[in-house]
Amino acid sequence: MQLMDENVPGHSARIEQIRVHMHQGFPWHRPDASHHELSTAEAWWSLVEDLFIKALDAVGVEHERAVVIARLAHGRIIDPRSYHLYEDTLEVLQHLAGRGRVRGSIFRS
Repeated sequence: MQLMDENVPGHSARIEQIRVHMHQGFPWHRPDASHHELSTAEAWWSLVEDLFIKALDAVGVEHERAVVIARLAHGRIIDPRSYHLYEDTLEVLQHLAGRGRVRGSIFRS
């Protein structure tokens, strides 16, 4: 929705209208399938971007603009700055690490 606001000035789409089109087609909607066809990053992102494009097309975004927004969404999704930690995240991870449930270098700077 942020990308819609940034790239489609004056749009009237609501998040609920877009969400309706995001409830099928993603690999996690079929957890029983192996999804071997998605074994590369390119294949994965091609599918995901196509689903974004279809959702944007469905709410009236011009197709060429929907393609651009889907590619921007890909970049936004993989950008760590798009995410934030909950207040208790580190505390919970430290607790789990103390119980041997979390491994690796999650606490390194």
